[in-house]
Amino acid sequence: MKRQLNLLSVVLLFLLAIGSVIFINFYTEYDDLKLQNEELTKEIEGLKKTASIEQQVYTKTEEFLSAIMEGGAEHLLTERYKKEVKGLDHGVSEQRASLEEMDIYNISVRKQKDGKYLVYATYKASLGGIDVEVDPSDYTVYILMSKITFMKEDGELKVDRHDLRPFEKTQKFFKELQN
Repeated sequence: MKRQLNLLSVVLLFLLAIGSVIFINFYTEYDDLKLQNEELTKEIEGLKKTASIEQQVYTKTEEFLSAIMEGGAEHLLTERYKKEVKGLDHGVSEQRASLEEMDIYNISVRKQKDGKYLVYATYKASLGGIDVEVDPSDYTVYILMSKITFMKEDGELKVDRHDLRPFEKTQKFFKELQN
C-alpha cells in the first residue's frame, strides 16, 4: 500500500510539474503577447497621426498651389520665407493673368528629419489674360512642378521654401496641332 501511495505521489508530482511548466509557459507567452499588443497599438497610433499630418500637407499643398496661381499666398508662408522673397523681383507686369483651370496630377509627401515636409507636386495650370476670348486655345497652358517645403509655425503648416519649374509651355504646342 505504501508502494501504491508512493507511485501515486510520484505521478501527482509529475503532473504538478508538467502543469507548472505549462502554466509558466502560457503566462510568459501572455506577457509577451500583451507587450507586443501594446507596441502594435503605439505603432498604429503613430501611423494614424502620420496619415493625418500627411493629409493636412496634401490639403495645404492644394490650397497653396491655387493661391500662388491666383495671387494672395502670403498668409501661407512662414515669416522667414516672407522676408526672403520680399526683396526679390517677381517680374510683375501691369496685366495680370487669371487662373482658369488647374489640374493636379501628383502630390508626393516626404517627411524630413528636421520635422519639415518636402512635397513634390506636378500640375497643369491654364492661365487666361484680360483680353482672352472664349476660345480655349487663347489660354496659356503650363505643365509645372513645384518643390515645396512645409514646416509648422505657430501650430500651422506653412510654406518655408518653394521652387517652381515649368515642364513645358504648351500653348505653342497646342496651336501647332491646330495648324
